[in-house]
Amino acid sequence: MINNKKIDITSEDIINRHGSIILKSLQRIIPDQGILLEIASGNGDYALSFASHLKSLIWVPSNYESHYKNIIFERIKKAAILNLRLPIDIDIHQPRWPAQFFSSYYSHLMADFLMMDHEASQKIQFEKVEANLDAIVLINIVQKMSSALIKILMQGISHLLKDNGIVYFYGPLRLKGHHIAIENIVLDQALQTQNSDWGIKDFQEIITLANMYDLKLEKSYEHLDNSLSFVLRRASRRKSFIQEKGSHLYLRQKESNKFTSKT
Repeated sequence: MINNKKIDITSEDIINRHGSIILKSLQRIIPDQGILLEIASGNGDYALSFASHLKSLIWVPSNYESHYKNIIFERIKKAAILNLRLPIDIDIHQPRWPAQFFSSYYSHLMADFLMMDHEASQKIQFEKVEANLDAIVLINIVQKMSSALIKILMQGISHLLKDNGIVYFYGPLRLKGHHIAIENIVLDQALQTQNSDWGIKDFQEIITLANMYDLKLEKSYEHLDNSLSFVLRRASRRKSFIQEKGSHLYLRQKESNKFTSKT
């Protein structure tokens, strides 16, 4: 008999259980250096756990809810991890949601960084970054999103990633319409009780939405903890442009041939 108790997917025991799996995957596929954005960082558990193990990367957490952002801010100040930045605001409901990264001021002395309070930090000049991220990480978030919102998410990710940049996804998904574990059935029921648009999505649905924005599946993994992870890679913009231009030329030639045959 299935127990319909509410499951908190951001609780400490879930973080600990999944953390080692995610870290090993990130160490295997993340670039040696660059900028990594974590979308919807919650209270910062993953950012604080992983940044110190990926020291060549700049880890940028994000949130839109001020409650979580304030929690992460205080935790990062206390942890003083050099490659872990303060959280930024990202509203993924917007098709081109803003990516604002702290500018070179935050590469200065850590002492100056730690002396800065949250209000003062917001007055620092921002550096707008577009198509400049090396990696984006999504951990346990799409089950709390509608399909329409996931489409917007993929569009924004495609906009921010460098050519050949990667997306690492981790979380519960269905395969060919079927849950891969009883535990996921329980979670799916609990989520849909909270919001009818929520629930565990199908792997192929996510890949189809990603492909719409030149995010191509590179690898996928099925884990023993009832979750899936996969890696998407951002296709080259030049290649996409050439393909699109080529299709227009082909159509134009077809129209020309039609006209010629009529005359």
